[in-house]
Amino acid sequence: EKIDASVEKYRQTGARPGQLQVRYMKTTTTPVEIEAVIDSFELAHGKLDLLVVDYIGIMKPARGKVSESSMYNDGVMKAEQLRDIAIERNFACLSAVQFNRSGYHNVEAGIESVEGSSGYAETADLMISLTANDVLRSMGMFSHYILKSRLGPALVMFLTRVDFKQMRWFSPTKDEVNAYNTAMAEAEPQINAQRGGRKDNGPKRAIGKPQEAQSIPGGVEMPKEEAAAEMETVGDYI
Repeated sequence: EKIDASVEKYRQTGARPGQLQVRYMKTTTTPVEIEAVIDSFELAHGKLDLLVVDYIGIMKPARGKVSESSMYNDGVMKAEQLRDIAIERNFACLSAVQFNRSGYHNVEAGIESVEGSSGYAETADLMISLTANDVLRSMGMFSHYILKSRLGPALVMFLTRVDFKQMRWFSPTKDEVNAYNTAMAEAEPQINAQRGGRKDNGPKRAIGKPQEAQSIPGGVEMPKEEAAAEMETVGDYI
């Protein structure tokens, strides 16, 4: 509701929406080549506000060849080079990486489960996980953990709702959160039976207090029992 109200307020100002430019680049692309594209864009359209890189894991660093044995350095170099570009030009930069095997089927997977290089996590200012189990997927929702934040509290869980037809993200209503709690309570016996009675598949993490969750844009106040709910996840990203 808050997002819809903000959108409506923006429309009433008469301002025109920004332009979305999509540029295909090879998997051997480096941050230097991306910066050259940004130069071209800003000459034609003005200052860039947000850079989305899909995705950092298949890029190459701007200098030097990195072997398989130095994946850490590879991640650090790419992340730092993209971050430097964003800081120098004063815009936000967003990308994604996958979890490794230890993060699969584990809604509480953390920074230690990042695929490829821990350098991504060490360089990022903000990392948020995105996971979904069968219950969430049937409701068009995702579960998130704030894994790292230089700007506020970390290890806070919240939910989002997605309209896949229009590709829009929303904060769920209290009724939707309650419906999720009810569905998870009903599904828990079946989930535990499928796992042979196992209660979890990963380390327990501290869940943020309700007042912390309220401070997160798009977050909702989550009951403790929901935050600790057992969920089997598929296709995990951060």
